Amino acid sequence: MDSPNDLSARAAGGDRAAFAELMRQTKTPLFRFVRRYVGDEQDAWDLLQDTYAAAWINIRRYDPVRPFEAWIRTIALNKCRDW
Repeated sequence: MDSPNDLSARAAGGDRAAFAELMRQTKTPLFRFVRRYVGDEQDAWDLLQDTYAAAWINIRRYDPVRPFEAWIRTIALNKCRDW
């Protein structure tokens, strides 16, 4: 099993499977975060999807030395603010 750092580095290189695994690992806590921010479950699911789409589009900008969770949460927070 890959460590979070290995997954992050592979995802930053464009590895879809590694990104999918990071999504699986972060989906529940990130959904809770977004849900608390927006207050509506359906809006939270939509924003979560937007968050992961934006993350994948910009994955090459991600620095795998930093925690993936912090990076994806920042994207989610910006999506919530834009909402």
